[in-house]
Amino acid sequence: MAPGDVVDRHFECFGQPPAIGGTGGVVPFCYGLHQLDFQAGRGSELGNAHPFFFQMLFHWLHGASYYHRLLQPGIPLGLARLNPDTDGVPSLIEAIAAELERPREITNQVTKHLDGAYSVERDSIGPFLKDRLPKLEDDEHDLILSPLFTPKLADQAVFAALLGSKSIPKKDWPAFIRDLANRPTIAHLITSDKLSHDVALREVSIERYVNRLRLDGTISESLLELIARTPVEDQPMLKAIARRAIWETAARSGMLVRLLTVSLEDGRYSLKDVMDLLRLIEDYQPADAPALLARIPRWVKTLEEEIHSGGGPKPFFSQTVQHLHGGNDQRQADEARTEAKRIELAFLERVRGILADSSAGSAPIFR
Repeated sequence: MAPGDVVDRHFECFGQPPAIGGTGGVVPFCYGLHQLDFQAGRGSELGNAHPFFFQMLFHWLHGASYYHRLLQPGIPLGLARLNPDTDGVPSLIEAIAAELERPREITNQVTKHLDGAYSVERDSIGPFLKDRLPKLEDDEHDLILSPLFTPKLADQAVFAALLGSKSIPKKDWPAFIRDLANRPTIAHLITSDKLSHDVALREVSIERYVNRLRLDGTISESLLELIARTPVEDQPMLKAIARRAIWETAARSGMLVRLLTVSLEDGRYSLKDVMDLLRLIEDYQPADAPALLARIPRWVKTLEEEIHSGGGPKPFFSQTVQHLHGGNDQRQADEARTEAKRIELAFLERVRGILADSSAGSAPIFR
């Protein structure tokens, strides 16, 4: 795991890998995969959040310079200290500012923390943000806001679409983190009463966000060519996946390239399969395809046993019987878990077929 990668138990699945087929989640090998819901939810957010961002993206792709653009009158953001050889950095900084300043709802996690640590009830969060938050130390400030400003893969996709294969070296990050703080960058936090509250972000929160965007990642030309063959709406997410640190070895990146190549050729490509492969590789970190293939039979056996033991639960045959069981049909939830295991099993079988063909004789495809 490279410095700056997100470690989020509700998303990234680093740490102790859960057992395949376990009962703790719908898709056991990636706790939190379905919480992302990129295609159902965050995808539309990515497309609609910032018309300004996509205007910048258009100019970036067409070679326009943003070194002349001022974020505030008289403040040429970042131009005094940034590396002049890093083409397009000002437009990247503007994109980061736009993302940091988009409206964000206060989450239950933040609400519970404020209640437990500061005895702030839900209805009093607005006054707390205005009167008490500015007086807190940086570490407290960061702890309160961290759930809102720790970027997920969908957030990384915004910047992967902007950067493509471009890499921003880490030595340039501190300068524009300071500039974003000095701007200032204002977060717009939405409380449960639907009111917006302005909070000036400190360097500590901006640093958290920037350091986890994978700005120093890159994508090989061969992988970019494969991504260009996928549906346009999938490409930002695929670029974010391709920029992840886990693929920095040729043996691991070969698995991603192989999956994309074969699935595009046989017409079975799906974004979900690529995302599931990322989760699988990041959870278990196999060194190469043979190492992953060695694990799959045990996972498949576990899933098959759990699916067969599920017994195909049926709904209650009468409302009276259902009420005797508390009014909720647990069998339907069991069927949903069983169906999720079937989907997971099918994915593992597809991956095994694709990677086994490569290992058995077809020339592996590496970037």
